[in-house]
Amino acid sequence: MDAYSKMINESGNSLFIREIRPEEEEIARDVFYAALDAVDIKLKEKHRRPDGDLMDIRKWYTDAPGNIFLVGLVGDKIVATGALTRIDDHRVKLRRMSVAPAYQGFGYGIQMLHELEFIAQRLAYREIILDTASILVSAIGMYTRAGYVETQREDVGGGIQLVYFSKKLR
Repeated sequence: MDAYSKMINESGNSLFIREIRPEEEEIARDVFYAALDAVDIKLKEKHRRPDGDLMDIRKWYTDAPGNIFLVGLVGDKIVATGALTRIDDHRVKLRRMSVAPAYQGFGYGIQMLHELEFIAQRLAYREIILDTASILVSAIGMYTRAGYVETQREDVGGGIQLVYFSKKLR
């Protein structure tokens, strides 16, 4: 599936969104880790497992049916990531949403979110679910403003609490 779009947000900032290319996996990981580092190093370490999905994006996303991994570019620089993983015929999970710290606050996160929702609808999914760490306050605000409803919270150790959300698609 080719998901290519150039989105211009209310602030006039444009983000070109497309599927990741194999040679961009390390850059995408670095963007994701940098976004977590800006908040709490413990979050980054949780995602750095050698067997983790970010260590082999092709295997976990691009080669897996119903899954997709997108990157957002400003010019030729990858500044955002976002992914979907299939749960079942009706539900998909939003994953790996991030915006590089220097590019946060320009609306790129919501642009990536809208593109992933569009793809999920096009693939006939009826619901998106996600989880995020409670210390990612700006992410929680973005999801809430975008119509996601908190469904539960869970302590996962190390002082990290996950907040779960869902959103029904049309």
